[in-house]
Parts: sequence; C-alpha cells; structure tokens
Amino acid sequence: MIGKPALPTAPGDAWERIPLDNRDGLFDRLVQAALFASDGWTFGPDGPHRNPGMTNVEITRQQFREGFAHLLELGFVDVDAERVNAAPFMPMNRVSS
Repeated sequence: MIGKPALPTAPGDAWERIPLDNRDGLFDRLVQAALFASDGWTFGPDGPHRNPGMTNVEITRQQFREGFAHLLELGFVDVDAERVNAAPFMPMNRVSS
C-alpha cells in the first residue's frame, strides 16, 4: 500500500493523487461488484425502469450511491474519517487517466 500524500492546505492547492494499480485486476473486481449493485437498483422497483420521469442526474447519483454503499457494506472500502475531516476542502474535479 502506498502511503497517503499530505493534504493540501487551501483551496486551489494541488491535491496529490494516489496512483491506481490494477495489474492484479482488483480494481476491476471492485468496479464489477459496484456495477452489479448499481444495476440492481436501476432495474429494480425503485429504479428508473419502473419509475419513469427521473432525470439523468438523479439516476447517475443514485447509481453511484448504490455501488459505493455496496462496497462500504461489504467492507471492501474503508473510509479514513480522520483524513476526510482534516481536509480543508473537497476537490470536485478529477482528471481521468
């Protein structure tokens, strides 16, 4: 496990990223588990296929929420609450690799 970089001290400061390493396929396995949960909501009784009229933004947000919650509930993702609470701001933009 790579150590976590220092938090920036103010908005606008660079937020150093932790590199993702998928050589062992672990990241892809986690994505697959999250997608399965997301699809369960999408095609289930609360999803857009049975409740037309939801906006694309509502659908995307709920899909993400379901997938992320699934990973948390399974214990695959541990949230570093101390780091989250110490962050002076949350970066909202991500540059795709």
